[in-house]
Amino acid sequence: MDSAYKQIQNELSEGITLKKCRHCGCMESSINSLQSLISENKIPFEQFPDLVQTLSDKMLPIKYDCLGCEHCYPAVAENLLYDMIPDAAIQNVTCNQTEINCDNTPEEWPPVPGEYFVYNSSNPVAVSTLASPDLAEELIKKEPEGLCIAGKTETENIGIEKVVQNIISNKSIKFLIIAGNEPEKHFSGDTLFSIWTNGVDENMKVINAKGRRPVLKNLDKNQIEAFRNQIQVFDMKNCEDVDAILQKVAECADKVQSSCDCNELVDVSESRLEKIVAQNIEKVVLDRYGYFVIIPQQDKNRIIVEHYANDNTLLRVIEGRNARELYLTILNNGWVSQMSHAAYLGKELTRAEFSLTNRTKFIQDRA
Repeated sequence: MDSAYKQIQNELSEGITLKKCRHCGCMESSINSLQSLISENKIPFEQFPDLVQTLSDKMLPIKYDCLGCEHCYPAVAENLLYDMIPDAAIQNVTCNQTEINCDNTPEEWPPVPGEYFVYNSSNPVAVSTLASPDLAEELIKKEPEGLCIAGKTETENIGIEKVVQNIISNKSIKFLIIAGNEPEKHFSGDTLFSIWTNGVDENMKVINAKGRRPVLKNLDKNQIEAFRNQIQVFDMKNCEDVDAILQKVAECADKVQSSCDCNELVDVSESRLEKIVAQNIEKVVLDRYGYFVIIPQQDKNRIIVEHYANDNTLLRVIEGRNARELYLTILNNGWVSQMSHAAYLGKELTRAEFSLTNRTKFIQDRA
């Protein structure tokens, strides 16, 4: 076990030395996973006493989800975590039944947000266009009979979770066509097909999938089996021929017989989460630690933050190159006492960084 912990530390520590990793969503995801496991006492803190903080301090603003590197340090580390801790990939959630209209389609569908286009929610065919960014829109523009929804799926975990959740929440969907270019290194198309053919193991890892991290943290086995039983999958990976894909859509639609499966609806994770409507709260309580004045200096390509006590006494001046290093410095030093103030500060520093980058005027918003 100790050798595995050491390997995880080595992978993440080596990866964080690379600028491309410090800008990458893969590294951020692995840091978050490690932090979560430590917080839940699934990993003893003494194994990584300073690693999470060290990694977080070195991270830069995220510029991309993944570059598809030949060796992905955070992916290797995260897979080691899943191998060591069987229940790390499973979220325990309580299932509730979701009502559905008798036309087989929930009133608000799809329930899970994503980058997709809905043509007709009562139609039987869904199309994943993988990493081909414009293919879904091109399909929709043809107004094809039988097409329900089309959208890209670029990651072998979160992206696929959204596909599964949206499909099992609409029993009208009987077919899934996997088309478009396969995302390099992620192999989300292969993972989608592997779910249908092989399912998942006890750790919610897709069996025999090529993707680097094909672990579905936000689903359970009942949802996976519902997905596998509901649809038939057609593999057209690396095909961007609109006419060929639409021909397959038409062939699938011709196979469908009208039926009502209302009683077979399977719950999706979004419906089991508490949904809160954001409200405008006018009353603002002053932070007892004071307030901040943000000043972007375009000529010096830096942001100055002045920290004042509530009696207007200047306490300190902090300078930095971007929003992330500034708000992390402020938070790590304990110079804010309220979450609302921290959220406000992050928002305003991000706006200040935008003004610096785009040479626009910055006016600090009221708290």
